[in-house]
Amino acid sequence: MSKDIIEKIINSASTMDALKNNKNVIRNYQLQLMLSTIKSLIPSEDKKGIRIYYPRFIKEMELLKYYIYNTDKNKTNNYYKYKDSNFTARIIPIVITNSDFDIAREEIIKNILFFTGNIKSLLSGILLGKLLDRLINGEYKKEEILKNLKNEIINFSQTEFLKKYKEYYRIDLEEYEGNYTINFEKERINLINTLNDISYNDDIIKKSILIIENHCEVDSTKINDIFLLSVLGVYSEEINKIEYNDKKFMTKISDYLVKLRKGRIDPSSLNINMNNIPNLFDSNQGDIIDHPLLNRSKIIKKYYENDTVTIEVMTKSGLYIFQK
Repeated sequence: MSKDIIEKIINSASTMDALKNNKNVIRNYQLQLMLSTIKSLIPSEDKKGIRIYYPRFIKEMELLKYYIYNTDKNKTNNYYKYKDSNFTARIIPIVITNSDFDIAREEIIKNILFFTGNIKSLLSGILLGKLLDRLINGEYKKEEILKNLKNEIINFSQTEFLKKYKEYYRIDLEEYEGNYTINFEKERINLINTLNDISYNDDIIKKSILIIENHCEVDSTKINDIFLLSVLGVYSEEINKIEYNDKKFMTKISDYLVKLRKGRIDPSSLNINMNNIPNLFDSNQGDIIDHPLLNRSKIIKKYYENDTVTIEVMTKSGLYIFQK
């Protein structure tokens, strides 16, 4: 059953460009971010579960920084104020590949803290991860899902959390503007209240619950986050019938994630040599490159406009456009 649900989640998450009538020449940023996260996942050899291998993940993010559709280019430099709107794309594969949510929760926390110390982003990421975990495990009723989410946030101990994860903050908590302990508890209470009063607003948790409740009436063309599309895909057969250029490739990605979840991938097979990664912008049109992150690639176009240089790179998994 979980295999079918995982396929629906990945397939529906990949439909955004088709729903927006984009030409589908290259993938939207959230979808590419999800794929970059998938490429960074590796079975743990000394612990249980599937973990993000950060030496590779960091290189993937450095490359993705130049992706032409990167929506994070103008993000604030304030670590604690930055509202990470794209964490939703990264938590999807984390939850899918870990059948034990305790492990998924750990990886979600570490990954969100890699980008931001924003309390709402952190707690929302945990709750959305829990929601997706419940769907994968065959729990579809709104009341049961809400019960699980409430238990997750009510039982979440700030003291235990900081004891375990304080070292993962990238800027010391002493530099937080305000009282972190009090603001953490305020945000936790706000989320409990959100779960007790599911009425429409712009909160992604509320939107997710409303999709579960009213999926038959949801206009998929108005959804702007692939996490919400993935939730809709669990309930809607229509969205899973949508055709798009990447469909065969994304089906293979879904199968790969299932194999990771079931422990059928040898960690050694995922090792790559990340030394001397070539700078794509140093390449010329027509060059063929063996790139550790993109594999065998061809520079099909390179052009300059004003102060920017743009390159189009064709790989086995599709077209990438990078710009700086």
